[in-house]
Amino acid sequence: MTKRIGIYLVLLLLVTSACKKYEEGPFLSLRSKEKRLCQKWELKNASFSGDDIEIMDEFSHYYWDIKKEGTIECDILFNDWGDEEHISYDWEWIDKKNSIRLTERSNSQKNTHFLPFPFFNEKLSSSEEESIECDIMRLTFDDFIVEYEEDGEIGRLEFEKK
Repeated sequence: MTKRIGIYLVLLLLVTSACKKYEEGPFLSLRSKEKRLCQKWELKNASFSGDDIEIMDEFSHYYWDIKKEGTIECDILFNDWGDEEHISYDWEWIDKKNSIRLTERSNSQKNTHFLPFPFFNEKLSSSEEESIECDIMRLTFDDFIVEYEEDGEIGRLEFEKK
C-alpha cells in the first residue's frame, strides 16, 4: 500500500514539475496550453508602463480570435470613426510555450495597419514585416494576460473569453 502511494506521489511530482506555470497562474490546469489559448478573446483592460489606458474611449470592441492553425483574427471597431478593422496575424509558440510571437500576415490587402495592440499607434507600411513577442502572464480557459516590451516600456493586455 505504501509503495503504491509512493509511486503516485512520484508521478504527481513529475507531472507538476513538467508543467511550466505562468507567473500569474494557473498553478495547474487539466487543459493543454493550446486548448486554453485557441479561442475568441475580448480585450477588457490595457496598460502601458503601469498606466491604465481607457480602451473603450477609442474602441467599442476589440477581439482576438486565436486559431490552432497559427493565425489570429483581430477585429477592432473604432468609436470615433465608426470604422472597423479586420487584420490577420500569424502566431507561434516560443520559449517553451511561455510566450507567443505575432507576425503580420504578408497577404494583407491594406496599405497601412495597426499591430494588434490598442496603444501601439505607429502604423506600418504593408511592405514591412513586423513581429512582436508577448510573454504570457496568465492563461486559463476564461482569461488571458500578455505583456510585451516596446522601447523599454511594458505593455499589458488583459483579455476575457468571449
